[in-house]
Amino acid sequence: MSEQAALQISALSFFVPGVPAPKQSARFRAVRRKATGKYIAMAYRAGSQKRGNPVATWEETVALFARAVWGARAPLGCPVEVRLEFFMPPPKKARDERVAVKPDCEQLAKPVLDAISGRGAHGKRPGQPGIVLTNDSRVWHLEVYKRYRAPAVMRHGEGPALATGTNSIGVRVTMNW
Repeated sequence: MSEQAALQISALSFFVPGVPAPKQSARFRAVRRKATGKYIAMAYRAGSQKRGNPVATWEETVALFARAVWGARAPLGCPVEVRLEFFMPPPKKARDERVAVKPDCEQLAKPVLDAISGRGAHGKRPGQPGIVLTNDSRVWHLEVYKRYRAPAVMRHGEGPALATGTNSIGVRVTMNW
């Protein structure tokens, strides 16, 4: 579908079950070049490119749900508002109902935005379109909420709890354009 057809729909909302994994900011280290002997700064994220990494697995899960909801439509290139509501397992020590503990909201939002724009842990190849967004720079307004709740309890004989009920752990992604 063309972007014109996608623009006829003005909102998208979906829930991704699972424990959200935060993505660290890029870090820099000095690397000495063999040929010149000079030092250069190299950016890296510890372990972010490895399969089995919780961040890579979380990005793949978000991308899978985004593809299922968005379908074969062309990714959006227009400005988008995004609201992310993270439902996290409760921290061990809660002193107040407004708990402010790690991970921070910015680190939680990074893998979700990378996944919906097709730039997950394994990268976007040149010429490959995004899933819902052409680029996460198209987000002009971002709201991120972190809420804590006890995980859903499975009864004997039930499979994994993937329901989006009141006790589900995961993220609700809502986009408007």
